[in-house]
Amino acid sequence: MILDADTCACVPNSHLSEDEESCECDSLYHWNSGMTACVLDTTSHDFVWSIDTLGIHLSFINDVSIINENDIWVVGQITLTDPDSSYNNSGREEFNAAHWDGQEWELLHLISETITGPYIGAEIMAVYAVTPDDVWMYTSGGAYIRYFNGIWSSEVIYDAVGGILDIWGPSADDLYFVGTNGSITHYDGSSFSLMSTPTNIPLLNVFGSKDGEDVFASGRTDLGESIVLSLQDHEWQVLFLSEVHDTTGGNFGHIYTAGLVGDTLHVATAYNLHKYNINTGEDMILFTEDTRFYFGAFVQIVSQGSNDIMYCGEGFNTQLHFNGVTFNFNYSLENRLGPGPVKSADYKDNIIVMVGDENAGSHAIVVRGKRT
Repeated sequence: MILDADTCACVPNSHLSEDEESCECDSLYHWNSGMTACVLDTTSHDFVWSIDTLGIHLSFINDVSIINENDIWVVGQITLTDPDSSYNNSGREEFNAAHWDGQEWELLHLISETITGPYIGAEIMAVYAVTPDDVWMYTSGGAYIRYFNGIWSSEVIYDAVGGILDIWGPSADDLYFVGTNGSITHYDGSSFSLMSTPTNIPLLNVFGSKDGEDVFASGRTDLGESIVLSLQDHEWQVLFLSEVHDTTGGNFGHIYTAGLVGDTLHVATAYNLHKYNINTGEDMILFTEDTRFYFGAFVQIVSQGSNDIMYCGEGFNTQLHFNGVTFNFNYSLENRLGPGPVKSADYKDNIIVMVGDENAGSHAIVVRGKRT
């Protein structure tokens, strides 16, 4: 499109070309047929799904982190039978992590520190891969486990209150660990420090922009309390708070989870889906049906951009994808898996991975979806 000589302005979602004589659509947008508007690209709703079963009864996966389709980490508690009792004389061998190399899962029982000394196989609650050579985990025993340049290490984090349930950060010297009692611990590359927060609601997710300028945490209780926190000038502030499941006195009601897509915070509640512009404060309802009818609850919102968002329900059998224009319910797993629960998800390079367990702990489940 040639630059308008009268207004010297480009249409929304476009910018000046390098020669400043025409306009070009922004990333994820393209010109309509009349070359008068930049419209959002759409992505395919179609995925091919693979289901991996790990472990026997009482096995489960808590978290997942994707590096690429041939480099995926999952953590939790995975149990196998040990017929000759050579592992610990119990007849069962327990692993706390697994790695996917594109061909198979390698099960690991990683050693972590505790206040009384090293321990093998402690349940791992969270995992976050900063790079392929820098992977962080947190155990139920209060310690981090780190894989850095081929070397494993572990240390108790004394500046963490309660259990850590999620890890995120833009770099290895800017990491956030969130968890029970509303606790948030920050790592600056050399030391951990407990941050002050205005809540004791368990924080289930932490996320932010790629540059780390915008950071958020969300959490909820089973009794109806829910919250979204925003980091402003190194202080955590309440962005949204609900103490009940219904929407009395506001549009949000009980908040299940949230996720950041560009400059827009997507919030999933018991009654609808919102998007909230973090720069302007504009709020828009995306989906007005009672989401509990379809999913029961959302556990995570993961995306590859504003035209490729997956709302992950608490069951493996139904997920919701937004392609920039339309929503699509994925029921392709409905007859292949039980109700779940899904505990975590990650999405990268057209690969989505959801993890949890089937039928309340019968065995651990990893569902991998690849866009077709």
